[in-house]
Amino acid sequence: MSVEFFKIPETDETYRNQIVPIQQAYVKTGLSTNDNFWKNLIFGYLFKFYNSHTSKRKELSSKKEDDIKKCIYDWLIQDLEFCGILVVNLETRTEGIQLGYDDIKFQTPLWRNQKIYFSFECKILDSSTTKINDYVYRKETKTKVADGGLYRFLINKYATDKNFGGMIGFIQQGNIQAIMKNLKNAIQNLNLKNKNGQNFGQLINPDLLNQTIYHNKNTFNSNHVRCDKHTDKITSSIHIYHILFDFANN
Repeated sequence: MSVEFFKIPETDETYRNQIVPIQQAYVKTGLSTNDNFWKNLIFGYLFKFYNSHTSKRKELSSKKEDDIKKCIYDWLIQDLEFCGILVVNLETRTEGIQLGYDDIKFQTPLWRNQKIYFSFECKILDSSTTKINDYVYRKETKTKVADGGLYRFLINKYATDKNFGGMIGFIQQGNIQAIMKNLKNAIQNLNLKNKNGQNFGQLINPDLLNQTIYHNKNTFNSNHVRCDKHTDKITSSIHIYHILFDFANN
């Protein structure tokens, strides 16, 4: 069955009533509850952005993280096809009790009536241990609390009570394959403890580290035991999709 997408604008009640039959017809296709359909759609647009910016690697290799995120946002909202299907936002407030802001958040009224979303955390990457730790997990010190892009998902701060989320690494220096290997090693060695002494953060299926997205060699997957930091209880696991954009001007 072919599917036609409709952008539903803010408007009056009469128009909304006219839209309801369209929404109901869409729901009957089964796509509204097909998470893989929506995730793959979002991956497609992210890869489309990257492919369209290969000639701008040198420019992006020196930009700040916020500037690159804004570049992605600006490119997406200029795509009429994208805007007819999805909504993208930057730095939106996370939905749980723990205060945080999703770097990039994708939603649509057609995906379970916006009850679900796909949030991505973004990090600048190079070969340094500091950047690897910023992406994965940085231990608590006397002056800094424990943190890290992946860590925020593992404590149920990001993608709160959702079973998936995403990481995007912006590589500005170094060899992408070497950086990916270091990321995987750091992720594979994760073994955190909550206040009750329970382990979390560890991989449930290590083989996923070798599973790509769309057969893109600069991607991988991981799934983890998760602990809600607010309640200090082990909760449902989370699957993380990792995408690396190589902007290094090597």
